[in-house]
Amino acid sequence: MTKQELMELGLSEEAADRVLKEHVPYDRFKQVNDDKKALEGQVKDRDSAIEGLNAKLKAGEDAAKSIEQLQEQLKQKDAQALSIRKDAAIQVALTQAKAKNAKAALALLDLDKLELQEDGSVKGLKEALEGLQKSDSYLFDTEQPKAPPAGGFNPPAGGEPKEAPKTFQDAVRAGLEAQMKG
Repeated sequence: MTKQELMELGLSEEAADRVLKEHVPYDRFKQVNDDKKALEGQVKDRDSAIEGLNAKLKAGEDAAKSIEQLQEQLKQKDAQALSIRKDAAIQVALTQAKAKNAKAALALLDLDKLELQEDGSVKGLKEALEGLQKSDSYLFDTEQPKAPPAGGFNPPAGGEPKEAPKTFQDAVRAGLEAQMKG
């Protein structure tokens, strides 16, 4: 509307000027309204994108927690495997040292001072076993290998075996003869 049309409708000139100042033409109104709708659509798109990113972020955090838990489990399993390898190496060493009761000997060893090396040996085990053999020798079999009995495939030294004396008098006589020869 124009000022002239407003005055024909019965408005004063001042009122017509005021209406024109506050009045927005329809084309301008439609353009602003269309811009508003387009911006609202962009806000909706942005909100849905943010929700999608939040979901991915939450999934990423869950995955990170899962990875941390799996790493912790792996560390525990590695520690268990090292402990088992260390125990097995100690058991083998106790067997080689001829321990009569490996469980009792193991209880007397200070396992915290023993370290498993990368080559599978146990650092400090030899010294610990030597000390244990000295302090608690009853735990270990210390018998020396017995000499094979005389006779059989290996005849005794000195030719033919002598007969054992049958009586006390024969034994005394053999002893006196041996003293006289020697």
